[in-house]
Amino acid sequence: MRATLRFPALLAVAILAFGSCKKKTDESVKAKLTGKWTVTKDAYDANANGTMDAGEITEIDTASGEYILFNSDGTGTIGLNKMNMTMYDHLPMSWTLINGDKDIAITNTLSSSTTIDTIHIESLTASDFEYSAIYNVNGSAVKSWTFTHKY
Repeated sequence: MRATLRFPALLAVAILAFGSCKKKTDESVKAKLTGKWTVTKDAYDANANGTMDAGEITEIDTASGEYILFNSDGTGTIGLNKMNMTMYDHLPMSWTLINGDKDIAITNTLSSSTTIDTIHIESLTASDFEYSAIYNVNGSAVKSWTFTHKY
């Protein structure tokens, strides 16, 4: 009788022991951000009303090659095409999370000119990343949004 009771108890302990050996995943912003993100949509607040209107959203063909790559060491690259012209192909950059991991400071050098852009993380999951930025266009601050997907 005692051997019969011991087996279920040992089985329960074994199940608990193996069940608690789950590999923990890193859910940090940095871990989610790390990887290559393909641009799927862009939006530009053309009427400067601070809202992303349906007519201001442009679908981007994922075959266009527009992407942003965040490496875990704070480096990365940008590939940007506009109007079927490659503007940046593998443009090196560095990046840092700032403002409590709500913004990303991106530094790149193009034609011996270094720029630092700050983009705001609107939403971030393991597979989708939306960010926004404010740009100066003819003296006016204009907001843009970019939607990306990790494949």
